[in-house]
Amino acid sequence: MTKRFLFLLITIFSFVHLSAQRSRAVLKKANKDFELFRYAFAIPNYTRYIHNKGQDPSAIVKLATSYLKTNQLDSAAVYFEKAFLSGAKIDNQLAELYATKGRYEEAIAQYQKIKEVRQSLLVDARLYGFTHLDHFYMDSLDYQIKSLQLNTRFNDFAAIPYKEGVVFVSNRDAYLNSKKNRKSISGWDGKQYTQLYFNNTKDSSSQKFSSVFNNKLNAGSISFTADFKQAYFTKNASKKGKKGIYQLEIWSTRWESGKWNKAKRLFFNQPDFSYFHPAITPDGKRLYFVSDDTSGYGGTDLYYVDQNTDGSWKSTQNAGQVINTTANELFPSFYDGTLFFSSNGHAGMGGLDIYRIAKSIRGELEVKNLGYPVNSSNDDLTFSINGANGYFSSNRTGDDEVYAFEFNKKMVDLTGSILLDTLSTTKPIVYLSQVEADGKTKIVDSAVVDNQGKYQFKARPNRAHQLIIKDAYAVMHKIDINTNGYQKNASDVYAKQIELIQLKLPEEIVLARKLKADSMKANDLAVMSRQFKRAIDSLATMSSDYTVLHHPFNQVYVMKEDLNDYYKLIERVKMMQGKKIVIVSAADCIGDEAYNEDLSKRRANRIFKTISSLGDHVVEIKAVGEKELIQSCDGKTQAANRYSYVYILDK
Repeated sequence: MTKRFLFLLITIFSFVHLSAQRSRAVLKKANKDFELFRYAFAIPNYTRYIHNKGQDPSAIVKLATSYLKTNQLDSAAVYFEKAFLSGAKIDNQLAELYATKGRYEEAIAQYQKIKEVRQSLLVDARLYGFTHLDHFYMDSLDYQIKSLQLNTRFNDFAAIPYKEGVVFVSNRDAYLNSKKNRKSISGWDGKQYTQLYFNNTKDSSSQKFSSVFNNKLNAGSISFTADFKQAYFTKNASKKGKKGIYQLEIWSTRWESGKWNKAKRLFFNQPDFSYFHPAITPDGKRLYFVSDDTSGYGGTDLYYVDQNTDGSWKSTQNAGQVINTTANELFPSFYDGTLFFSSNGHAGMGGLDIYRIAKSIRGELEVKNLGYPVNSSNDDLTFSINGANGYFSSNRTGDDEVYAFEFNKKMVDLTGSILLDTLSTTKPIVYLSQVEADGKTKIVDSAVVDNQGKYQFKARPNRAHQLIIKDAYAVMHKIDINTNGYQKNASDVYAKQIELIQLKLPEEIVLARKLKADSMKANDLAVMSRQFKRAIDSLATMSSDYTVLHHPFNQVYVMKEDLNDYYKLIERVKMMQGKKIVIVSAADCIGDEAYNEDLSKRRANRIFKTISSLGDHVVEIKAVGEKELIQSCDGKTQAANRYSYVYILDK
């Protein structure tokens, strides 16, 4: 019994020891592939090791990183979340993955946690982008994009204009995942190495560009001078460097005698680092490129080198911290005097975004995000443009694809109305100002309103604006508006209607008009009292346009029998402009005098509320109580004394 038990213990121990040895061997193999950037080969071994060993924070982080490098973002997010929960030290990968999936609130929360531990320009930039996403949609109307027919189910990217078509990078050759074909595929993502292709952009037919550029390893990211006679391109070195990998290098070749001559390796390539993504200026005098040289700001940086007059090159220069960040700057291009590049270190929508270098209002260089739809929450890269048309690449649908775009700067037709002051002959002047990035406003247009108070402007969409209105009394009124919420009309024009604007008159003008009106009213009443016993008789000499209404006993509303006349009066007043309307209301002599005075005033006020709301009329009331009777007090009926006369006069 003792021997059997001892044998069982030895067997279990041997099995555990053997299992541990195998796990260590699997981990060692995975780590080696990871260090040599063979992420596709590292994934199955890390998965196997973690499945057997359970929680190993370091292995989980490397597995998550391998999924990220091979663009398997869902799996990357799962394992970065596991790493984060296990307490493993990770950088901003999880925050960026959340942004890529459109989960911006979670991305912001992750970056805020990072910010609690350390402050950095990169964290601030990414937080700003994710909390100001609306800024990236400001120019979205300007671009019309479409996926090209040249795209396949593989990675197709970095298209640049070349004569009557484009040259682009693709790994479309059939790739094999079996061990015997391991040398024919890239260990980075497990797919075929990239090569250069040409396509006429009219159909899906593409062919390899030239054997001068393509080799057994990666070739890609090409750039031409304006005459297409000089080319600079990326390819893997022919020998492994000290790190045991084939570094990327930049080579050049020239079109001579109807063919590309033998390519030459540029002088600045060093075996310890990679140099890639060349971008030559049209005149061939400056070459931009990317390197992971550790003397940079971090990640990959943009560099440039200028050419001497004799054709030799000067020393290479880092493009500086306006462009470069601690993250990755990639895929530079230079068109129409502007440098474009991709980065995941500036304010953006997630992943790599495409940027351009521009001058700020103060004349300083600054980085501008091209915005949606060129950029998305995924990786967007390799921008080229020729006139109003161009190309860029994106993996927003999965694999990298080439998109064509047409650029046309769109405007929005802004129309609106100002309620005019009918007593003034001077029309308001309207200025349209645009709110700049620094918060200051700049006047961009002006207009004088027409006789109906209407004005019209053309303005850039999705922006904050301000209407500055100079009224007839030289008073300036500022009203904040925006060009969001536009609609495309039947004429295929983007338009927006601004709400009716009613300007507040200066207090001194309001007071002066009131004093004048009160004086005129007093004079009118004085004249009427001298010439006539009743106000209605006096007003009848001034206008024959009047309506007679009656009220029930001790009530302020209009009698049912007179409602039809009242409604007709209302409709007529609506159609008029600038009239003077006088309402005279009375009461019968039943009851005391003070009560009847108040009753007639309430009757006049009820009609006043309706009539005064119908336009820019001057409406006055006169409550006469029982002082101006039509029938005597001793009559059997006094219905005629319960009246309201409404007179319409010219001002």
